[in-house]
Amino acid sequence: GTRNRACGIVMNVKTGAILGMAVKGDFDPNDPFTLTDPKEQAAVDALQGEERTKALNEARQKQWRNKCVSDTYYPGSVFKMVTSSMGFEEGIISENTPFSCPGYYVVADRRISCWKSGGHGSETFAQGLCNSCNPVFIQVGEKLGAQTFFEYFEAFGFTQKTGIDLPGESRGQFHNTSETSDWNEVALATASFGQRFTVTPMQMITMISAIVDDGKLKKPYVVKNVLNADGTVKSTTEPEVLRQVISEDTSAYMREAMERVVAAGTGKNAYVTGYRIGGKTATSEIEKERDETGKITDTEDRYTASFIGVAPMDDPQIAVLVAINDLPESAPHGGGAIAAPVVGRIMEDVLPYIGVTASYDEDESDRREQTVPNVIGMTRDAADETLTNSGFEYIIHGEGETVTDQVPSSGIRIPASGRVILYMGEDKPTEQIEVPNVSGMDPDTCRDTLEEYGLYLKQRGVATSQITGDTTASSQSPAAGTKVSIGSVITVEFSDTTTVNDR
Repeated sequence: GTRNRACGIVMNVKTGAILGMAVKGDFDPNDPFTLTDPKEQAAVDALQGEERTKALNEARQKQWRNKCVSDTYYPGSVFKMVTSSMGFEEGIISENTPFSCPGYYVVADRRISCWKSGGHGSETFAQGLCNSCNPVFIQVGEKLGAQTFFEYFEAFGFTQKTGIDLPGESRGQFHNTSETSDWNEVALATASFGQRFTVTPMQMITMISAIVDDGKLKKPYVVKNVLNADGTVKSTTEPEVLRQVISEDTSAYMREAMERVVAAGTGKNAYVTGYRIGGKTATSEIEKERDETGKITDTEDRYTASFIGVAPMDDPQIAVLVAINDLPESAPHGGGAIAAPVVGRIMEDVLPYIGVTASYDEDESDRREQTVPNVIGMTRDAADETLTNSGFEYIIHGEGETVTDQVPSSGIRIPASGRVILYMGEDKPTEQIEVPNVSGMDPDTCRDTLEEYGLYLKQRGVATSQITGDTTASSQSPAAGTKVSIGSVITVEFSDTTTVNDR
């Protein structure tokens, strides 16, 4: 179906401008009529005549569909940010409001579970948000009441299309609020944590941008300028603020809360050294596929894993949404495990590009990178002084008077924890080294292993202060077995698979 696709959006939170948007699987815009999915092509080729033409047209329409604006999904826990901001704005909760979670909450005659079966016990609201605890949000929804909840829902723009300048935009489906049988206590309870109603990814990122940018909801747009044939500007899109949905104070609290989720909560895999990033994970169920008779055809539960990240949290510039569809129960399918690292990688590329510079605190000193100076030709004392001033430790090979070679070469950036190798009268080995496989190792073992090979570790993912016994290497670049020179830097992504739960 159209389910098994992923999408990503990068938005300027201050203007609503779309800086980047992608859907996978995709197609070549220069050759749009060619089907890129070999399975789809095979299915079309198996037919003949009119049937084939019809199937081909359907397959093309499907590959052209822009999931970011045309497809809807259950927002899941990312929506807890909306419920939180409603509660703060209405003054019914503060960060220390006490809650208790025995693992479920009873609404009308329904017992609604928390993702953590034993429950979270006593917790403040702030902890409940970090724990992504459903009973906390059900109670916030209950205190707001159906009418107030829906008024905010509407104010955040969820009942309308965003009005983006792209074709085929749809809007999500919400309960029929005029029917008490449809919009009742149970519907309110599940809505409070983002289930049983749908939104588009574009509606979702527009809403998060409003929450972090002082509460201002903006109309998203793709086209910045329209030019005349001679290159002069015919028209410019002016950013458009639709309304103020929440106060600046509530927005400031939500920024802090989102930063905590990445620093210490379910979003820790989106962490990027040197940047203050906030966000929220979600793992939401997907409606099961049914045949013509209405019988469910899926054998396995399927999920959408999503993550919305915002940075830098002291002055937000961009929001990044990644939603990955159709993940089976049997595979990793949590937003924190699957979507958060992708958002982290995008942030790491985009932030320096838009001119946001990294700054490091004490906790991150082992991640700080610095440039290796040139000490070739220096005496041992002079080399020692130069390297020490640059913050590097070093190892010496050989007995000569001066440095004849060094690893890494000057100008290369390596983590501050890496040691420089000095050759004094000895030759640097020239044969290439095979990169070891570090998969599954914890950061320290990984660093030591690479160092034995004369390689340096560049660590990505999970903040140093958040590393646990479950933090292990999940991918590396260059790959194991690749031949590299001594002194090369190996980038390893670490993630926490077991402690990241994020219903």
